[in-house]
Amino acid sequence: MAPLPSASSPALTADAGVGVSEVQARQELDTMFRQAGFRVLNDEPLLHSHIEMVLDGYDPEQKVGYEYIDSREAAESISRKEGDALSRDSRILIVRSCSIDELRHAASSFLERTLVASDAGLPSR
Repeated sequence: MAPLPSASSPALTADAGVGVSEVQARQELDTMFRQAGFRVLNDEPLLHSHIEMVLDGYDPEQKVGYEYIDSREAAESISRKEGDALSRDSRILIVRSCSIDELRHAASSFLERTLVASDAGLPSR
């Protein structure tokens, strides 16, 4: 797989104010996931345990994906508890409304953990 894109901010994701739009976030995450070697399909359905949702981006072969929840859709999205469980139990990055630097940092960290675990033959959690 290709080298990971680097992130310039040391901050982690946060629910602070109005973050980047969903369009901007999806473009950035699509690029980062593709540069890491994943084949991203958009608006892919996922059923995991009791959680059913449509992911913004997903590689069905590698079972790796992402969901960006902007401030406008936060009330209609999965709960924080469900998102935490989904992130912990699978290889899905859940990012809530944040700045572009926070988004890049969260994605870089996630992709690094995912690729390291894949190279070691371990599940990434």
